[in-house]
Amino acid sequence: MRSSTHQPSNRKPGSRSAFGEGHDGFWTELQLRRGFLLTLMGAGSALLVPKRSMASDDGNLPKEIPRIITLDAALTQTALALGVTPMAVCSRYFYAPFVMEPTLPGGVLELGQRTEPNLELIAELRPSAIFYSPEFGNVTDTLRTMVPVVAIPIYQPEQRSFFDGAIASVRMMAAPLKRETMAEQYIQHVASTIEKARDATSAYRGKSFCLFSFLNDRRARVYTDRSLLGSTLKEIGFSSATDETGNEWGFFDMGMERLADLSADEFVHIGDLPPRTEASPVWKVLPFVRADRLSSIPTNWMFGGLPSAERFARTFGTAMKNHGDHG
Repeated sequence: MRSSTHQPSNRKPGSRSAFGEGHDGFWTELQLRRGFLLTLMGAGSALLVPKRSMASDDGNLPKEIPRIITLDAALTQTALALGVTPMAVCSRYFYAPFVMEPTLPGGVLELGQRTEPNLELIAELRPSAIFYSPEFGNVTDTLRTMVPVVAIPIYQPEQRSFFDGAIASVRMMAAPLKRETMAEQYIQHVASTIEKARDATSAYRGKSFCLFSFLNDRRARVYTDRSLLGSTLKEIGFSSATDETGNEWGFFDMGMERLADLSADEFVHIGDLPPRTEASPVWKVLPFVRADRLSSIPTNWMFGGLPSAERFARTFGTAMKNHGDHG
């Protein structure tokens, strides 16, 4: 194995260039009443409370620090990429081992589970807004009465590429935070990272890939072109070997032995390989393992925002270049 992980369940995808202008399609909340959406584009200035000055060389950035809370890791990532540190987040213990980037500062407070955030702490913090991803579930009426809530979707049901959704979410979140300039700079930074990954993987041009991770020592999760990781792979210039569309998140699960049925030129495992899997006779006789057509990259958060796509592009490019140098 050449070298160097996690979770929610089929739908057809209409995309356009991820780095182009206009990303319409504000998603109605998944599994909730259609037609409801919060954008607060006209209320952006209300999110800025002059608590302390921000040191910045960019005169277009606001001087005030936005006082926000994020309920979902993908939006925590996105806020940090925009230069905004949330006051508090849900399940912060989960962020460092699985989401990883950007680094979550130590002073960010824990709100508890997303389904039951600490309302007393929220009341005490008095945030100007709470950001959440509607695809991961609605917020309670109680929370809505306490503070403005802003829905920032990424994984829209009608969308073919969740990479596009991640790009759009950066712009959507930047508007009420008055971070439009930083958003465009960050999007261009990600475009540059993807271009570097293209250069690093030029030896593989024309080959097909299978991206997968393990749920446990026997079951694998395979990522399609629609998933965040698979659609980022497509931006780099490769496609998934599977014709499956996967579930609403763009992946499907299978027994480890069924990986032998996938006709990819290269297989890329995401995260650490479970020790019992690596020792398994079934694993050892898989054609791509025996033929040394397997590479590994570090953990990448499959339900993330644009920072997760950036991390995937960077780690994929590095892993495949290293393999090409030593393969």
